[in-house]
Amino acid sequence: DLECEFELEQQICELLGALIRSSKGMVVPGFDKHMKDLMGELLLAPGRRSQDHMMAICAFDDIVEHAFAAPQVMQYAATVLPAVLTFLDNKDTDVRQAAAYGIGIFASVGVPELAPVADQAINGLHKIVSDPEARTEENASTTDNAISAMGKLAFHLSGRVDAAAIIPAWLSMLPLKADRIEAKSCTELIARMVETQFAPLFANPTVTVPQILAVLADGIDTETTVIKPTTVSYTHLTLPTKRIV
Repeated sequence: DLECEFELEQQICELLGALIRSSKGMVVPGFDKHMKDLMGELLLAPGRRSQDHMMAICAFDDIVEHAFAAPQVMQYAATVLPAVLTFLDNKDTDVRQAAAYGIGIFASVGVPELAPVADQAINGLHKIVSDPEARTEENASTTDNAISAMGKLAFHLSGRVDAAAIIPAWLSMLPLKADRIEAKSCTELIARMVETQFAPLFANPTVTVPQILAVLADGIDTETTVIKPTTVSYTHLTLPTKRIV
């Protein structure tokens, strides 16, 4: 029945993701031969179900994240990007979450086609986080993924978006609570911003420095072990005093 079919598709999606994450670039030839067209069909063909869209987006998210060094993987990203942008406004929260996560990954690995549409991506993410239902139990993880992606866009594509406006708003939405893996990702991103003295992070240090400390304190205090090592490993970082004075 439909419930069994959905469970099977979820298992296939999880297995495919695990395979991509563990084998990284080695999976690309097989994905190109056996999965690329199938996932493209699930993503782009009219009349597909929400779970089809979600499975396809997750597959492309994973292969772009873990095998982006392969030239054909960047071609995948360029091909699916318009659909991923559209799915930021999908009625299904799981589809929106997969799309938001994908935008963050595309920004992090430097998908060139994202730069010209970075403002469109920010607008789509902002719509997710500003929705009146954004913090309901059903939507909280989707919202956290959108917030995380906004930070990645602002950092990696600062020349294409208004990073000076985005970063203070982004910090005000941290720490993330619903998706602790994305909370860890945001902590790592803040560390990179500090290390590189990312100017928008310190434009108003009397506001942003306490916000940064609050995020770090949340990471250290949490019982979620996945975030502890990253947070602790960055406690040696010092803030750029020339920008704070």
